[in-house]
Amino acid sequence: MKKIAIFTILLIIILGCSKNEEEILTVSSYSYINETSPYDTSIRVSVEEINGILKIRICQNQKVAHERNLYAPKSENVDLGYGEVETIPYTPYNCLFLKEHILLYWNAHYVNTHNKTHTYTMIYTNKLDSIATVTTIGVIKSSNFGEDKFIIHDNSENKNIVYDSTGKIIFEKMYYGETYEWPTCYHNIAISNTEFLDWGEYSISRKCLDKGLIWSNTYNELIPNKPVEEINPPKIELIEHSLKSNVLNSIFNVTYYSGEKEKVSTKIDINTGSIINN
Repeated sequence: MKKIAIFTILLIIILGCSKNEEEILTVSSYSYINETSPYDTSIRVSVEEINGILKIRICQNQKVAHERNLYAPKSENVDLGYGEVETIPYTPYNCLFLKEHILLYWNAHYVNTHNKTHTYTMIYTNKLDSIATVTTIGVIKSSNFGEDKFIIHDNSENKNIVYDSTGKIIFEKMYYGETYEWPTCYHNIAISNTEFLDWGEYSISRKCLDKGLIWSNTYNELIPNKPVEEINPPKIELIEHSLKSNVLNSIFNVTYYSGEKEKVSTKIDINTGSIINN
């Protein structure tokens, strides 16, 4: 009897483990987005599909602060002509941060004579309150435009569109063969609905979506090399920037070719682009 009892207990344990394994195996999960806010590195946004349900989570200090299911369209029925209809799924592909808002992008792509991409943008607050949605047609790129606006480029019409944080259009322009200025994501300050100060790869500039480049200063002009005759440029990392009384202040971590490191501050008059000596 004792052996039978032991066998029965072992059988129950084995069956229990098998059941748990089966339950674990039925949970399907796929992560689309997992990004940290540049405005507050303790905040992380994730979009994950769990058993067919899309979930968005905002984690703060590695704990879930806000969570909700996403109600973006799962697919779009596209008329391809000649009586043919194709169902194209929307796929989460990007996340963009404003200071107080989060933008999540989906797109659905189909190939026909127009080779269109529909992009669906959902706007949330940092507490996951839904604000608005924006839909565009055409392959796009996007960037923040200062801390509380964002810009997209719609390739279907070669058009730039600036939105406020509620999804309202505050500027748009179609470009007929001409080039256009584009902000460096998270390294720009919007000073109007069309003009912005931008920290690019090689220079600091004032640019206008309507008129183009206004002025530009290269980092070589702003930060002299050490020693001066050194031909290898220093490595430069922007760590802080601010705008006060029409003076643009920047602080950089600079590493010279010799290995010497220091913090360098620069000042520029935004009206003229003139460098102000410290």
